Amino acid sequence: MSRAFVFRLARILRHRRRIEDARALAVRQAIERHETARARQVTLELAAVHARATLTADCAAGLSGAWLRVHADGVRDLHGRARAAAILTAAEASRVEERRAELVEAARARRALERLEEIQRTGWQAERARADQRTTDEIATTRHGRTA
Repeated sequence: MSRAFVFRLARILRHRRRIEDARALAVRQAIERHETARARQVTLELAAVHARATLTADCAAGLSGAWLRVHADGVRDLHGRARAAAILTAAEASRVEERRAELVEAARARRALERLEEIQRTGWQAERARADQRTTDEIATTRHGRTA
């Protein structure tokens, strides 16, 4: 019997840990992309609101129609870009959830192997204890036979 426990699937367990680490990194990166997209969306929405307020003030000030038209086109463009940013933010949020699901699956696979390793280690320890007990019993029986 071996003196040290050797888990036959140790390489696979290390590989699964690396996969889990990679998935955790992917989650962090997806969250960062989502936060960046959300910040851009908020910035564009604020700019669009400010531009609309400015357009309203320009209308009240009686600026020329050509100037108002150019300004209105700019406001429409900002609102369009804000909508596109909102779509991108929603897509990034979806990617974050996908990456989280992949991380959960990788963690589940790793934990399954760790449980298997613990079961095998416990069995190995019990077998080792039985072997030690047999050895002790044999020594005691041999000594008892000599003294009798």
